[in-house]
Amino acid sequence: MPYHPKADEIARLGGGALIPRQAAQISSHVDGCARCRKTRDRVTAVRQLLTAASYPAMPDLVASEIELAIAIEISHRNVRKSGILRHAFEDERSHGVARSAAGVARLPHVAWAYRDKDELAARVLEYAEEGIAAGQYVELVGLGGIAELDRHSSHVARRRTVRQALETGRAAVRDIADFYQLDGQVVDAKASVARRVAAVESAAEAGLHGSRIIVDCTPVTRTARQREAHAEYEHLLDRQILARPIVALCAYNARDLRLGALAELACMHPYTSPRAAPFLLYAEQNATLGLAGTLSDGSTPLFAAALRRIGMASESEVVIDARSAQYICQPAVGALIARVQELNVTAVLRVSGPHSASLTSTYPGLTIERALSSRCPGARGPLSDCSGSTCWRDSMLELSPLLGKHPVSG
Repeated sequence: MPYHPKADEIARLGGGALIPRQAAQISSHVDGCARCRKTRDRVTAVRQLLTAASYPAMPDLVASEIELAIAIEISHRNVRKSGILRHAFEDERSHGVARSAAGVARLPHVAWAYRDKDELAARVLEYAEEGIAAGQYVELVGLGGIAELDRHSSHVARRRTVRQALETGRAAVRDIADFYQLDGQVVDAKASVARRVAAVESAAEAGLHGSRIIVDCTPVTRTARQREAHAEYEHLLDRQILARPIVALCAYNARDLRLGALAELACMHPYTSPRAAPFLLYAEQNATLGLAGTLSDGSTPLFAAALRRIGMASESEVVIDARSAQYICQPAVGALIARVQELNVTAVLRVSGPHSASLTSTYPGLTIERALSSRCPGARGPLSDCSGSTCWRDSMLELSPLLGKHPVSG
């Protein structure tokens, strides 16, 4: 050879990763070159050391965080590529990922993951100013008051607007204990939502146009028990937001909460900040639930937990509008079936997507409802039910048959 091979080439030679001709050339050179033999011996020693090393098993929490991080990244690459998390159908509730801070103030129920107090102050003042301009009653909760916002924001005009609203009673500063109904340090979901309903009714009596809530939820979401309760609260509040003039910015400290903990809460909103959750599960106007985003293997445990936190036992039939879901993996469908069987209810999953499908129409307790084009009459049932020239097979979500591969107990 006219040159000395690099260390990575010698390493690939030892690992059998070179094509035969290149391997023969490098091997011949190394055998006759003292310098390269020394490199080969060092590479071999490192390989033997790594082979002999004993590594502790990866903790389950670390493994789940890695899987979830990958699931979130996959979901957000799909968002950039296809814009799937958006208002896509006329009868579908608006939802999506707020890709930048611009326009967040207009979102009705958004989970915002912040990383420093300056970022939080900017979003709080923007959201508050929008509500004051709309004639809403604004509640600032767990934020330390206007003095704290003054320290972390340079936007003088917005601070002045909020201060004037506080002086005239159109806004209020509250601490966590005054805002939520707490059981120790855990939110009582139903009682806390009842407080919000009472607050919006009081605002209407005072001549205001609804209620705008801005909360740093971090103090009541640090433990697993707190998050269990708060996720339920978020969903119950979302149902009220759908029916009443209530809007809410729910802030979470991304430096204080691990990724999985943040995703548990962010996924219960129709809107969220970037890379906070791989999917969104929210109250829907023409269905029990709306579902958007990407449900891959890594996000299935999160999806199962979210389903558990949503009270569906009183429903005779649960309808999930998943037409904005980019992808739903088989284990996620299995988690839905398991929850349906546990509650002893039936469920309908509405799907529509850019992929071909090999999905049967009915699973135990779950019916697949295909979203047909405007030229199709639309019906639940097998492929033959559709006689339109453009039908569900062109837009159905890509899923493989579940039964026989992923048995579900329950």
